[in-house]
Amino acid sequence: MDIGEIAIVVSIWGGVIAILITLFMLIRQSNNETRVELREFRVEMRAEMRDIRSEIHAQTERLGQRIGESELKQARLDALNEVLMQQSHTHEAAAD
Repeated sequence: MDIGEIAIVVSIWGGVIAILITLFMLIRQSNNETRVELREFRVEMRAEMRDIRSEIHAQTERLGQRIGESELKQARLDALNEVLMQQSHTHEAAAD
């Protein structure tokens, strides 16, 4: 092999090695970007989950208050109905 052939072989191998190094760096950069995007996505999802949980908690509390209010109204109506029934029985007994 003369010097020209050695130079061609070395330059071809140099090109192959340069291409492999470039591919390695691109893959590594892509993986790093993917990791960063994944981290950002996780942070966003955690924030969304916190918001959803707080909204569910607030809705649950409001629902509990509404049930408490409706039970209180129903108890008042029951008591009023009982008083009215007693008065109507009293008036019926007095009328007899």
